Amino acid sequence: MFELIKNILFAIIGIFVVTSLTSSAGGWKELSEKYKTEDNLPNTFLVTENERITFKSENKAGVMSLSGLGIGILDYGLYLSASSMLFPLNLFVPTLLIPWDDIFYRKIAATESSNEYYTFYLGNPRITRFSISSNIIKKLEQDYGEAIFRNKLGEPD
Repeated sequence: MFELIKNILFAIIGIFVVTSLTSSAGGWKELSEKYKTEDNLPNTFLVTENERITFKSENKAGVMSLSGLGIGILDYGLYLSASSMLFPLNLFVPTLLIPWDDIFYRKIAATESSNEYYTFYLGNPRITRFSISSNIIKKLEQDYGEAIFRNKLGEPD
């Protein structure tokens, strides 16, 4: 019985360690030090489906992948939530609200194998980047009621 309890505790601690290391490797930890928020969900909020979103750190070699990234838009900035994380794992990937002034984005043309997508560079100075499809951008802007990304960030490079 003691061996079973020890194995369960070891597994739980291992999950916490892996989650912490992953969030640090992908840059989420650095983002959260600067942009962590307790704000409520914005009215315009979408959880990505059928897309794995990968955060790549600009400062070190590392990535963090999420199967369900919550993306919201406000006049103030971009709201990001690791919606696929359950408590208490979400302690390592808190919700973020990044002001538009600290975001830069680039439009990547469609290739034969994929749709057109946008890469967002987050932080000032840059901390991490991630890419989402143009379909997600269109859906968010449709729900918001205007082309908020172009209005706040200008035309993508």
